[in-house]
Amino acid sequence: MAKQIARSNIKISQEKSKQRYDANRMNETYIIGDFVYVKRLGLNYKLASKYNGPYQIIQ
Repeated sequence: MAKQIARSNIKISQEKSKQRYDANRMNETYIIGDFVYVKRLGLNYKLASKYNGPYQIIQ
């Protein structure tokens, strides 16, 4: 019973946090010719670059 209540409260809290975050977040829009960087995933090296690029959007 207590675990179910705790799970429910955590779920509600997570949903509220997501709503607050999403309210201030704007989607990025790109046009052909823009230069972008791509985030590198899975790296944990202190001095390694976090992004690849720049790449130009072609389509």
